[in-house]
Amino acid sequence: QIGHFTLDNAANNNVAMRKLSELLGARGIQFDADDCRIMYAIDKDTYIESLERDPIALSHDVVRAVRISSLRRESFCATVENGNKMKLWTDEDGEETELPMLELLRDVKSRWASIYFMINRLRVLQQALDYFFKLPAQRDIADYKLEELEWLILQDIELVLEIPHLAQQGMSAESTPTLGAVVPTFEEFITRWQCLSELVPRCAPFVRPGLECAQKYYHHLDKTRAYLIAMLVNPNIRLSHVSSHWSLDQRTNAQSVILEMVCLHESMGQHAHEAPLQMKEYRVRVVGTNSAVDAPEAPRAVEPCKKACNQRSLAARYGITTSESRGRPIAKTVRTIQEELDGYLAAEVQEGTDPIHFWQVSTLYI
Repeated sequence: QIGHFTLDNAANNNVAMRKLSELLGARGIQFDADDCRIMYAIDKDTYIESLERDPIALSHDVVRAVRISSLRRESFCATVENGNKMKLWTDEDGEETELPMLELLRDVKSRWASIYFMINRLRVLQQALDYFFKLPAQRDIADYKLEELEWLILQDIELVLEIPHLAQQGMSAESTPTLGAVVPTFEEFITRWQCLSELVPRCAPFVRPGLECAQKYYHHLDKTRAYLIAMLVNPNIRLSHVSSHWSLDQRTNAQSVILEMVCLHESMGQHAHEAPLQMKEYRVRVVGTNSAVDAPEAPRAVEPCKKACNQRSLAARYGITTSESRGRPIAKTVRTIQEELDGYLAAEVQEGTDPIHFWQVSTLYI
């Protein structure tokens, strides 16, 4: 009877178990490749020993060894190509796959996320590298072949570095990067690092120093109102992130700060010549009146990147005088700051609205 097999995490062991399952199945013997496999438990001391050998420095050595000459680079590319033709490479599930025809990347200190990209490329070409260093023609550099545990450490480091890399990519991918996306992106980045430390405890020592620095930086963000206001004026964010991710006390404080800042802005912008009004007494006034009329119409959807926005809808929502209403009597209304704010927060805005264009349209007729 065949029982269970204890194997390490190498991809070739996935293939071996699948092939064994096929062979036994052809003989009428039931064998579940997943159920009958016991994953190799990583020994802490062995992991630390491999870590002390500095896998990142070893990665630098591998890259230098392969890229040292055009002849060796061509030989490595030929190894990848021949392996694709001979179907030597497999994916994580043991299925046949092809490796991309790529060169190894150097770690350049002046380039953002350079170590991450170097490790990522090494791991993509891991099977080809292991095969390459075993070739008789490369016996003079055979010692550069990394051990399985060293590859595992590189995988862990790549996983740690991938989280801030994705955060940076998310910000730089925006055609119009805005300050409002900083806090949501930064909070997600910190949360993902914390989750990684809990789910993969061996990654915690890698994460801890970076997490301490990130949290210090986050505390500085908390002292600046600009980030909160920037979220508010981004029609794609407004207070959605605050409502979903902040505590009740934080949400209450944020709303107080926003109301205070909006009142201050309106007071300075429209009544600079008057004595400052108290927040409770302040009311938004449309030109030429301070008398109340019927309640304003409900906010309407704002189409992005179209100058032909409904000007009447904007006027109702933000107290803007349109070109049609200039020079003649207009409807008279009084709205509190809170009503104006609630109207903006409740307005339907199409996903992906350009924040800058949104406010260009919204303030064009003030």
